[in-house]
Amino acid sequence: MKLYLNSLLRGLAFAAVLSVGTAASAQVVKVNTDAAKKEVKSCCEKGAKQAAAAGQQAAKTACDQANKAKKACEEGKKAACSGAAKAKAAAQQDAKAAAADVKAAENSAKAAVENGAKAVANDAKAAEDKAKAAAQRGAKAVENGAKAAENKAKAWSKKAKAAAQRGAKVVESDAKNVGAKAKAAAEKGAQKAVNKAFDAATGATK
Repeated sequence: MKLYLNSLLRGLAFAAVLSVGTAASAQVVKVNTDAAKKEVKSCCEKGAKQAAAAGQQAAKTACDQANKAKKACEEGKKAACSGAAKAKAAAQQDAKAAAADVKAAENSAKAAVENGAKAVANDAKAAEDKAKAAAQRGAKAVENGAKAAENKAKAWSKKAKAAAQRGAKVVESDAKNVGAKAKAAAEKGAQKAVNKAFDAATGATK
């Protein structure tokens, strides 16, 4: 501002000097100087008003910029809070989804173990049933074999008894035949002896 005023004063003084020349009187110079001072004062007041208006405008602009910055900061803060809330919600959702996946995997593994245990139990039960059935069949076969052997033994015993009975009857019959033959022979021999004795006795009497 001082540089501007100095330049203006110099210009006015130079103009005054040029207008009156180098031989102008001091009164003219004084009048011109007063006029110049008034003009300078008016110019200063005008410049001050313009500067004040410019300052006010700058202050208003700065205030507007500050308000805009504050509003932008608040909006940014809201956006950040909203983003943080969304991020938190997304993280919670991801955590829930991960927990659900872990739970599902745990349930699947548990079901697989239970199904495997059931399958093993069923296989063991089936094997036990097969072994039991085989044992029962074996026991039945042994029982049937024992009964068959017993029946065969009974049949052979009956056959042996029948054979023994037939043999005894044959022996008894043979013994009876021998006895009868012996008796007949004895009787025949006795008869011969009696006849001989009678013949002998008869001959002696003659």
